[in-house]
Amino acid sequence: MSRAPLALALLSVGCASGMGQASLAPYDQVGILVRNRSREILCEARIARAGSRSGDSLDPSEVIPPGGSRFFPLPAGDHSVQLLDCNGDVVLRRPDVHIGEQGIMLSFEER
Repeated sequence: MSRAPLALALLSVGCASGMGQASLAPYDQVGILVRNRSREILCEARIARAGSRSGDSLDPSEVIPPGGSRFFPLPAGDHSVQLLDCNGDVVLRRPDVHIGEQGIMLSFEER
């Protein structure tokens, strides 16, 4: 499986170099909607309140396939987000993603 970088394409907030660009858009529910618009399969998602090591993730047999999406209901506040490909490589790392009264939508695309 290729390790093509994925980009998070929405409104405009920077991300660490080497892992694409990240931006946030409002969503109608409190939480994060992850949309996979790449050709990669996302095999792991780690989403936790900032400063915590535990949080929401994909079930062991669950993936987000190309064209698929997954909603993570989360409380308002700051969260850390990591998405990994099926090789275990982190393709997106975003600390301090703020979720307010509306949630956010993350849409991933290959560069």
